[in-house]
Amino acid sequence: MQFQIKGNKLFGDDLILILTNISDIRNTTFLQKEVFLLWKEYLYEQSADLSYFPYHFGPYSYVIQRFSEYLEKLGMIKIKKMSKTVHRYIITKKGRDYIQQRMKNFKIDMDSIKAAKDSWDEHGNTGMLRQVYKDYPQYTSLTKRPSLKWY
Repeated sequence: MQFQIKGNKLFGDDLILILTNISDIRNTTFLQKEVFLLWKEYLYEQSADLSYFPYHFGPYSYVIQRFSEYLEKLGMIKIKKMSKTVHRYIITKKGRDYIQQRMKNFKIDMDSIKAAKDSWDEHGNTGMLRQVYKDYPQYTSLTKRPSLKWY
């Protein structure tokens, strides 16, 4: 099964592959938040809407969850189950080849994105949530971690 021609917009699967091409995504919370930050802060104008909404740990998108499952079925990423609730997202050679070709159609500052992802990864779950809650408070209304909100 091959991807269809997408034209001039990046989609959720592209953003997942861009991030995993830099380094693995350590868990589902990171998947949702790193794609959200990549979309909002770096690739918003070049991307389709990802349908994020406020949820238990800040912004959540069913689109991103479905794209991760779809990418695994296509053999573009591996989702390694570390425990019942922790999954690691790892790009495959097929995914790497695809996203490197796809990125040629866009003007993307990969140095800035890599530096941002390294920083996000370094801060862990709590640091990631604090950053998202501080910069995007409109996505915190249903949070299960209200102590991380910036008022």
